[in-house]
Amino acid sequence: MLTRSFCRRVVFQPRLLALYISPSTTQHYHTSSYRHYTTTTSSPSTSQNIHNPQSAMSEEAKYELLYWPGLPGRGEFVRLALEASKTPYKDTTNSDRSKVPTLVSLIRPSADSKDPPNLCPPILRTPSGLLISQTPNILLYLGDHLSIAPKNDDKYLVHQYALTALDLTNEAHNVHHPVAHMSYYADQKSEAFTASREFRRDRIPKFFGHFDKIVKYNAGKHAGTKYLVGENITYADTTVWQAVDGVTYAFPKRVKELKESGEYDALFKWWEGVKGEEWMVGYVESGRRLKYGDGIFRYYEELDVDE
Repeated sequence: MLTRSFCRRVVFQPRLLALYISPSTTQHYHTSSYRHYTTTTSSPSTSQNIHNPQSAMSEEAKYELLYWPGLPGRGEFVRLALEASKTPYKDTTNSDRSKVPTLVSLIRPSADSKDPPNLCPPILRTPSGLLISQTPNILLYLGDHLSIAPKNDDKYLVHQYALTALDLTNEAHNVHHPVAHMSYYADQKSEAFTASREFRRDRIPKFFGHFDKIVKYNAGKHAGTKYLVGENITYADTTVWQAVDGVTYAFPKRVKELKESGEYDALFKWWEGVKGEEWMVGYVESGRRLKYGDGIFRYYEELDVDE
């Protein structure tokens, strides 16, 4: 279901791989996902590789996330689940770009590798040494092992909502790559413009309307709740939040129209609520949250125009 578009250029284009691991390349972190956050141009020490939302850097990281450096991408869905559950983790390639070959070795393993095959990142190494990939699979694992999903049958609702948000993520990516994932946006601009018209007109309202119903449904079951399932934050919240945030970045004009329509008030109120939670504010201010760029969610002015 989930197309791993990020494999195509780094693994198969040595020039771009060299850019990732070049000693002269400095990783700049941003406190922003997009415009209304403040950015910083300072660069953290490459030796500071434990990402801990509680800023207790001496605490041992139990999980290791392996993903392409400098991109939120699908790795961000994993980061948010770890951050929301206040779980220390190591974001290996963002801490030290010289570790990119380690990631590449996991998706292009040698014949004698003891690790299971992984098609593409994100890849998570667990405390037990288990190596797993596929975004929804990682989220499912974290839901079972962290305080980020309920233990009763509501866990299936959590996963259902997360899968739906990941479907939206795929569709958003396919707007700027509607023909061939291995080609560049510039090679399919006219087709992307056509795809953007349907996505803006039909698909964003459809998904946002569905998420709005989810917010209202859970509020009807649990008075005063701020979340999508039950009364505690789950990876449904973090995954839907990231999908809505990414679409807002890529199609700001269209999302502004939907927000001003008043038809999605419950969704946008929930989105603002998650954005303002202490753990999220701390994550953004720490600089660990990476800026959107040429990944899944991309802003092209020509794809966000009125018909």
